[in-house]
Amino acid sequence: MSTNRTYGFGIVGCGMISTVHAEVIKNLPNACLVGVCDHSLERATAFAEKHGGRAYADADALLAAEGIDVIVICTPSGTHTELTVAALRTGHHVLVEKPLALTLEGLDAIKQAKVESGRTVAVISQQRFAPAVKKISALIAEGALGRLLLADISMPYHRDPSYYEAVAWRGTKAMDGGELFNQGIHGVDLLLHLCGDVRAVTGVTRTLVHNIEAEDTTVATLEFENGAIGTLRSTTAINPGYPRRFTLYFTKGTIAIDDDQIATWDVPDVERPEAVKSDTDRKAHRDPMAFSIDYHLAETADLLAALDEGREPLISFDEGKRAPTVILAIYRAAEENRRITL
Repeated sequence: MSTNRTYGFGIVGCGMISTVHAEVIKNLPNACLVGVCDHSLERATAFAEKHGGRAYADADALLAAEGIDVIVICTPSGTHTELTVAALRTGHHVLVEKPLALTLEGLDAIKQAKVESGRTVAVISQQRFAPAVKKISALIAEGALGRLLLADISMPYHRDPSYYEAVAWRGTKAMDGGELFNQGIHGVDLLLHLCGDVRAVTGVTRTLVHNIEAEDTTVATLEFENGAIGTLRSTTAINPGYPRRFTLYFTKGTIAIDDDQIATWDVPDVERPEAVKSDTDRKAHRDPMAFSIDYHLAETADLLAALDEGREPLISFDEGKRAPTVILAIYRAAEENRRITL
């Protein structure tokens, strides 16, 4: 049952992606930005002056502030576990940018804090809200495309060396995780969303171009629970970089998605969905901030609806842990040079 209440938001971290969340909050009638924090109080103050709310010097001060229902975590990936657990333990719901955590231990800690607090966790996987993805997901659920045989995802992205040089934590294993955790995770999430759970993986990782600690290139094979086989190629080393291509081969035909748009529709007995306006024609495969707020807006609106209705959000904790779990298995398979069963 809807309560028609307004939810107070607090944003932790005032980097690039926080601007997207501030704009989302402005565009939701039942949301209000109450406070922000950053390790730089000067940056937090400038952010608050532009977007609203009060600036705090650290997360502890923000979590102790009154009037905040939802904490949005926009900090480096390696801090997500600690901040999510702290927010839950102080009675807040949490909307955390991908990835939910960089370790299995981190996922377990968040799960325990979620259960003990009774609060809600939602994980940003906004590309599931693309109209093409939603339509294909529905057709798969209906069985309209037949049985999935093969899945292939290619993410030949480009990041200039300056991208990694500009911020010290980028490209580190402890804070960034690697290109598959940072750039490729949206593709992994869509792969799992459309193809189902994975039962085993193999993988190879390399640092081919960039002067970073973590990998900049990953190639993996995936065996799905439903019997289908998948291949994954993900990198930030390609020049000039190209959009993500996701191809699914079913018994009734083949479809391909370029970013969030249907590129190929060879399913004779199923009408091709109508074209929709592209959200990713701004070269997001080359520029990490080249996207609109539309899908973030849809996901945050779903979170607030879930809180009103007493249900789990569409991208819940259980959904958000799937991609990190598979990525960690791929890393382990690459490190140990063997097939890993999940």
